[in-house]
Amino acid sequence: MSRLLRYIPDTDMRCRHDGLLEHARRNGVRREDLSPGDLLAFINTSADRIMVFGMTDEKDGFGVLGYYRAPHGRIEPRSIQFIPQVFGGGRLDMDRATEMAVEKMIEASRQRKRDAARARREGKPKSKKKRKKSK
Repeated sequence: MSRLLRYIPDTDMRCRHDGLLEHARRNGVRREDLSPGDLLAFINTSADRIMVFGMTDEKDGFGVLGYYRAPHGRIEPRSIQFIPQVFGGGRLDMDRATEMAVEKMIEASRQRKRDAARARREGKPKSKKKRKKSK
């Protein structure tokens, strides 16, 4: 399975392949750290476009695997982690990635509620955040 190696925001998509790879290099991505199947996700400054590059077995090693333009609005940043699971057959399904991100947030919220209920049943005091005194 592919893995998302790096998410690189604020990318000027006009740079094309070589410029995007240089942008990745400036953001700490080293070619020797990449394996076939590794993905790099570039998002433009307005966060409405994403381009996914993939590492291949070939010598030059990189190619654009997918490009997505949000039909309206911005790309949900939490959905980016699901790109390896929703990318396939040359199609980048960002709608499904966003659904997966929302499902994960809902599950995390439910888990916090279950943990709080369990703590109440066991008689543990609820942790309280300290508030700063206003002047």
